[in-house]
Amino acid sequence: MRQGLVLIAFSLLTMAAGARAQEVAAPPSDTSAVVEELVIEGRPMGPALWTVKRGEAEVVVLGGLVPLPHQLNWTSPRLERALGVADLLLVPPQGRPQLTDLPGMTFRVASLRQGLGERLEPNLSPALRARFVQVRERLGKGPGRYDHWKPAIAGLMLLADFREHEGLSTGKPATTVQRMAKAQRGRRLKIEPMADIHLGAMVKSAASLTPAQHEACLTAALNDIEGETARARTAAQAWAIGDLATVRANASADLLDRCLLQLPSLTSLLEQDTAQSVMSLDRALSHGGTTVAIIDLRLLLRANGVLDRLKAQGAEISVPRD
Repeated sequence: MRQGLVLIAFSLLTMAAGARAQEVAAPPSDTSAVVEELVIEGRPMGPALWTVKRGEAEVVVLGGLVPLPHQLNWTSPRLERALGVADLLLVPPQGRPQLTDLPGMTFRVASLRQGLGERLEPNLSPALRARFVQVRERLGKGPGRYDHWKPAIAGLMLLADFREHEGLSTGKPATTVQRMAKAQRGRRLKIEPMADIHLGAMVKSAASLTPAQHEACLTAALNDIEGETARARTAAQAWAIGDLATVRANASADLLDRCLLQLPSLTSLLEQDTAQSVMSLDRALSHGGTTVAIIDLRLLLRANGVLDRLKAQGAEISVPRD
């Protein structure tokens, strides 16, 4: 059961890195030229959408943000119309252990636990321990839930517990869009993940973290909790109306930047995700018809991001009309 919790936590954070747009506002030179051009034209109702066309084929792209409140109300007639004619829905990447990973997985997960007779909190620096205890007590959690795990894993678990406590979802907007698709009566829409994520490599890398890196990861998780406490709902409300400037100003990426990118298997995470998304959309455009894709805003808003690269390859990028 505890091993399952670790894999779920790593899968959740990988998905978050690939599906969220939690990035502090970047200078204009670091933003997508395509996005900036289309934002100036206007912002139709609902979350930010872009249409990518090549010949008769098109992909309607929804920019995703994680976390979103479970009770967030949003509507997008443009997205509903696209789902009504689409043949394929591409959802964010999914983490899957491979069969070849399983023999060594138990040993590697064990290395992420505290040593015999050791506990988490007594081994933390006083300031970090005080921050950690304050948050877990606010969530109504005792020390036993985290005490047998090393700091990075405890941080991932604490962040997941915080989001559950606050009613924040890491599965949205993908789960909402899938429900919207299923509500299209008489429609059979194929649903596929953008890619499969190699969890074994991620766990292997995590097992090599130094004590200082573990504490940096826990600090980053606590920073994200503080940031989401103050600004996650503001970012979500802005996301629901396509206000990208406010989303950027109220989101953060400390866990991604200070923790996950320390893992050797994830040092080029953003580049990998960007290239992977471009390949997935390119395949969809080659197959023809209409596809709906959910791609995190971080990959769309960055300079030389997904939309910039597709335009450079000859695709036509626009905002769907109301």
